[in-house]
Amino acid sequence: MDGSVIYQPLAAAVMGLQPVMFGVIAVFLGGVSTIRGAATGGFVLGFLLVFSGLFLSQNLGVILVLGKPTVWPKSLTFGLTASIAGATGAVSAAYMQFVAPTTYSLDLAILVAACVALGGPGNILGSVIAAVAIGSLRPILENTGLLSSDTSVPWQTVIYGAVLVLGMVFRPAGLLPEGFSFRGRSTGQAGSSTDANVVALAGRPEGHGHGKAAKVTTADQGEVVVEVRNLSKRFGGLQAVRDVSFKLRKGEIVALIGPNGAGKSTIFNLMTGAIPPDNGDVLVRGRSVIGADPAQVAKLGMARYFQHVRILEGMTAIDNVALGVPDQAGESLGRVFVSPSAVAQREQRVQAESLKHLRDVGAEGYANEVARDLAFGQQKLIAFARLLATGADVLLLDEPTSGVDPRSAQQIIELVRDLAASGKTICIVEHSLHVVSELADRIVFMDAGAVVGEGTVAEITGRADLVELYFGT
Repeated sequence: MDGSVIYQPLAAAVMGLQPVMFGVIAVFLGGVSTIRGAATGGFVLGFLLVFSGLFLSQNLGVILVLGKPTVWPKSLTFGLTASIAGATGAVSAAYMQFVAPTTYSLDLAILVAACVALGGPGNILGSVIAAVAIGSLRPILENTGLLSSDTSVPWQTVIYGAVLVLGMVFRPAGLLPEGFSFRGRSTGQAGSSTDANVVALAGRPEGHGHGKAAKVTTADQGEVVVEVRNLSKRFGGLQAVRDVSFKLRKGEIVALIGPNGAGKSTIFNLMTGAIPPDNGDVLVRGRSVIGADPAQVAKLGMARYFQHVRILEGMTAIDNVALGVPDQAGESLGRVFVSPSAVAQREQRVQAESLKHLRDVGAEGYANEVARDLAFGQQKLIAFARLLATGADVLLLDEPTSGVDPRSAQQIIELVRDLAASGKTICIVEHSLHVVSELADRIVFMDAGAVVGEGTVAEITGRADLVELYFGT
């Protein structure tokens, strides 16, 4: 039998479902963007790689410090979307028996990008709906008799442009924004939309009340967990960090303080591998982390809390926290296909663990709220829960109480106390002397990139030269 007898009807059927194909591509471009990377093949590649790259760049740093490598997920997403786009192009070429450089043009790139933009980046259902609607536009215009095949093309472009403009004005987050669900996940009540099994696995509160925990008074005799040795970093003509050394001990809270521009945040960047030092070393339990990237440093047990929170606003609070849980089965594509039931069970445990961390920081009540809808103080607590989910023993906190009201600040202070009392090693950058005096066992005072003083709160505040540097009086 002639293979074309079977193949041609199949190709015709596939071409008739071309709008749905655009939806499948948009699923990977929009839905898979939650692992922060997407593109498609052919001419569309360059256009959409920039589109997805801009989206990825907003979250790359925080994903790395949670111990999640990004190269493999991005490469995998690239390969999957390119394969789907390539298969669609192959079937299209076989059906039309003709291929030219103009076949896959800028118009097609704009079409696919419009599907994602209008449907909602990160929302699979929204991308599919937009793809079917936009992809069906030309056939509808032609088959209704309103326009001929010649005039439908320019009108199609005009309608695309109008819809994109209206969408950006009235629905900037897309038809269905990331995090939207018809199941009503954004209810604000953890128990109402979180799976009952997840709630059961999370257990009941364990009396973690954030009360005043006793400070570690024997820190000097404690185990040295992190040692910073002679770190230096220059940016062009600016010596940002100069020969900085200090130690962090188990259960101790060390505050890095100093005037603006002293190099405190740069120290955190050097310690976590965000930027390489010019000289010096950072040891975590005796092991050097120089040359390691932030994901590798996090896996060694040292994670960072950012001053500006940097949570993923389109995701719910519990999903933000779940990002921090290490060694998730769903991060392996092979496991997803080989043992989906085991992955699903592991996902339930991850959600339960995330709910427990939210409960520990007092944020269980809005576990299913989309992060963008939360107050800044609540977002800070979500970021704390995500940090705890990493399981790191060394926590680097960059101005955890900045920008919050006094009540939220006190809640964060009590939380940090409890973490130190539980054996966590904490280094905090903070401008508020009140917060420093409430928390710090020891202070490392920096100015112009160098350590100019080290000691207890009383010892540092008793030095007139340091007080003048800090307050400018």
